[in-house]
Amino acid sequence: GDHWLFSTGGEVRYRYNDEVNAQLTGLNTTYDLLRVRVFGDLWYEDWFRVFGEFVYGEIFNNDLPPLLRDVNRGDIQNLFFDLKLAELHGGNPVYVRFGQQELLY
Repeated sequence: GDHWLFSTGGEVRYRYNDEVNAQLTGLNTTYDLLRVRVFGDLWYEDWFRVFGEFVYGEIFNNDLPPLLRDVNRGDIQNLFFDLKLAELHGGNPVYVRFGQQELLY
């Protein structure tokens, strides 16, 4: 409609690794890593917004036990909503945000 906006997207990453002395075991190994991130962003004009992002990670063809950072069978990366409270001095918006947001520095 004229007042609603929905956008979605995502990213798929694949990486092939060939490690020498993997995890300091003295063994050589090869394996595959897969990461998938998808998001949805819904706006009602500039008054209300809901944003959600999901991440999934997997390791394949590995000979050694996977590290914790290599496996993530599903997690919410971001999930928040914004609510516009007011406009100050010439249209400067004031929002309040609730939820979980990734901080990038």
